Amino acid sequence: MDDDPNVRLVVDRQLDALGWEAVPVDTGQEAIRVVEGGMIVDVLLTDLHLPDIDGVAVARAVAGLSPATRVAFMSGAAPSKSLDPREAPFLLKPFSTRALANALAGAVPVDARDRTARGG
Repeated sequence: MDDDPNVRLVVDRQLDALGWEAVPVDTGQEAIRVVEGGMIVDVLLTDLHLPDIDGVAVARAVAGLSPATRVAFMSGAAPSKSLDPREAPFLLKPFSTRALANALAGAVPVDARDRTARGG
């Protein structure tokens, strides 16, 4: 999720090229509503800096609703020291499709990757 429509478009295309199905949203609250609505989300890819709520708060809210959902963060600025890269991958924008693939591999359990690759 990103508030910049150009970033959403590029990341959506990258995810599509990697065989992932994306649900692009532009606000943190919208992402939370998607999960509240019952959608199974294997990985939440969120910008750290959103206009309505920061990405860490979105990740915490989603974790409370869907503990199996993994998270990866992205930002145009370096992350704060409080963000532990062992807990969630971080992508510095702009990033390559390969970097995105590596971040997803680090965030998502193998069974979820298999399910996504099968289209489910």
